[in-house]
Amino acid sequence: MGWLHVEKPAALLAKVFSGVVIRSAEEGLGERRPRGLGGYEWWIFELDKTRKLQCKLRRAWQSKRRLGGRSEELARMAFHSVRARYRKMMVEAQQSQHRKIANSDNEDPWGFAYRLSSGRVRPPANVINGIAFAGVHPDGLEAAMHKLMSALCPDDSTDCDSPYHRKVRLLVAFMPSGGAAPPLKVEELGGIVKALPNTAPGLDGVSARIVRNVWIAAPREFHSVYAKCVEEGVFPNVWKDGRLIVIPKGNDKPLTDVKAYRPITHLPVLGKLLERVILRCAPAISRGISEYQHGFSPGRSTVTALRVLLSTARYSRACYVQEIFLDISGAFDNAWWPMMMVKAKIS
Repeated sequence: MGWLHVEKPAALLAKVFSGVVIRSAEEGLGERRPRGLGGYEWWIFELDKTRKLQCKLRRAWQSKRRLGGRSEELARMAFHSVRARYRKMMVEAQQSQHRKIANSDNEDPWGFAYRLSSGRVRPPANVINGIAFAGVHPDGLEAAMHKLMSALCPDDSTDCDSPYHRKVRLLVAFMPSGGAAPPLKVEELGGIVKALPNTAPGLDGVSARIVRNVWIAAPREFHSVYAKCVEEGVFPNVWKDGRLIVIPKGNDKPLTDVKAYRPITHLPVLGKLLERVILRCAPAISRGISEYQHGFSPGRSTVTALRVLLSTARYSRACYVQEIFLDISGAFDNAWWPMMMVKAKIS
């Protein structure tokens, strides 16, 4: 990496650096091939419900195995009964699909049955085409994914901005963010790199282990790239592209409902590293977080939030404790980033 030109803008330097890391990883480890997705064309919604019930009863039986006795025996019988029903339903669903394919061969010898047996067609690996948006099914996969993204991760459109919203956008553009961040030291970056957790890689396929090895091989060039980002106050676009995965929430909603899915984005590890660098160079950003916040906070979770809630009610001197719960649907995905930028600059 000795040929990296550090006088280039941070965005271009980061793009070149990412390309070198990706090519080096491919040459040393081989090209990363995406894992194929084989769907089950015979799967039905009733199977999904029965599978969830089987998992629930299995956990209940496992929790009572240590106790033994009549309760453990009943839990075991309930689990085995549902498991047998689940397996029978799978066999029946498969046989029904096979009969359907065989019958279609009588109508069209060169149709679906022939193409399936010759390997020229694959079963569907998703149910995206079956999702209904406002009661209407989309025409194809591309239209379905566009509508799904619009519903789960809406764009920040300026068409409906009020005068207040326009003022906030101007503040983001012209409001100073205080003094310059201190220069990033080599020792600080090395400590952040070594502490990187082994999270899922992004679209580039670069894992935390690869990043740590790149740091060992070229610490000077590695430091030059991130020091340039801190100096110019730039978060390169190449580290913002992520791999979006939409998974079912498991909230008993039908898979044809858009609200039954949760979007998760796998971002590049190099970008996650820059996030940690920013927090190290500008610690005031995290100081503005409320002490009562449990989400997205190290060492805190829904369990700690529940403990605080129960202890507050338990040690209250009042006879009754009234609780008000507010659930904002898709709070993180619908957060208004211009206001968050203003809050960060004020802190």
